[in-house]
Amino acid sequence: MMKSFYDYLQEEINGLEGCFDRFILYIPDFFTLLCDLLRQNIDSEDRRIINSALAYFVVPNDRIYEEIYGPMGYVDDVYVCTFVLKKIQEKYGYEFLEQLWDHDEELDRVLDYSYNKSLQLLGNQDLIKEILQYSGLD
Repeated sequence: MMKSFYDYLQEEINGLEGCFDRFILYIPDFFTLLCDLLRQNIDSEDRRIINSALAYFVVPNDRIYEEIYGPMGYVDDVYVCTFVLKKIQEKYGYEFLEQLWDHDEELDRVLDYSYNKSLQLLGNQDLIKEILQYSGLD
């Protein structure tokens, strides 16, 4: 049986070693939430930005390589996901996202923490701009 990309992400995250912030652990959940959003009645521009975030997971040579930086290589992926999820939240409301969130922790806390922490760790405005350009979200 073929493994889903969610399963792949879960194995990657579970196999991480070293010191890293807990927001990295939410990557599979953000991936699932983005996929679930595509099944909702949303406009084409929102589908485009969601697909851009999903594509960023698999694009070769994203801005921060997991192979080189280990767990911290996922910071840019988290930033792209949360950037898009916050845009969707602004447009459709928190409840719209909350109904799709399948996790014990409250989405608003997870989303805010992960967005702010990834933004803080990226730090450099030029790097953030480069990530958004590379993902087509600028």
